[in-house]
Amino acid sequence: MPDIEVTAFNTSDWTFDYSQVVQMRGFGNEYTAKCPAYLIDHPEGTVLLDTGVSYEALEDPEGYGAPHMKAMRGMTAMTEDHRLTAQLDDAGYDPSDVDTVILSHLHLDHAGEITQFPDAEFVVQQDELRYAWWPDQTQWTFYLENDISPLRSYDYDVTVADGRYDVFGDGSVVCLPTPGHTPGHQSVVLDSVEGQTVILAADVAHVRDAYEKELCTAFNWSTEETVASIRRVRDLAREEDALVAFLHDSDDFETLSDQPGITTRDPSTN
Repeated sequence: MPDIEVTAFNTSDWTFDYSQVVQMRGFGNEYTAKCPAYLIDHPEGTVLLDTGVSYEALEDPEGYGAPHMKAMRGMTAMTEDHRLTAQLDDAGYDPSDVDTVILSHLHLDHAGEITQFPDAEFVVQQDELRYAWWPDQTQWTFYLENDISPLRSYDYDVTVADGRYDVFGDGSVVCLPTPGHTPGHQSVVLDSVEGQTVILAADVAHVRDAYEKELCTAFNWSTEETVASIRRVRDLAREEDALVAFLHDSDDFETLSDQPGITTRDPSTN
């Protein structure tokens, strides 16, 4: 199995009440979450997991066609240095170097910079594409038309996955369906990062506490599917002795830098 290197880029900080990420827990406690995107260096290509938040959507919500984003500006810390393209450049990459973009799901904090990677292949689950255009009332604010409209364009190379998807065909970078947060949510299993299996679980759970206690957010698409996906990830992690990373867990982001083969970059701490 080829060795893989991973770089986690924090694209913004989101501050809100803890009860918003772990239902019925920590009312009144302020929590600041990271919003990373992961660059995966494989001998046969460069893969990106998620693209972070759209800087334009936060700077000019009305011009972006998302006026409700005004309310999110007060809870979001993002500068031009946080933009994924700026961080890639700082790390020595150009957007054209990215061969494949895996989208864990299409919420605004994961699919905000799709247009910056016009030459890449995009991998997204079929169930997610369907739901993104006709979401339930509880989730419609998390899908921005200008974020996801490129995926409907013939100018973009979109691979619509229907279940497990092996990016390189060698088992080293595998998309694993983990619905619950949304119908088409997927995690990514990496084998191997300096000999270790790493599960980039995205929003299977927002923080490790929710994962360990099988809790979800109030706005998740399905509580039942969320719990089933948490258990699926836990079983796989046990079988493979894998490291599991949760995208919005700030502690996870900090500890990733201590893992062999993984680097973290965060403009918020510069």
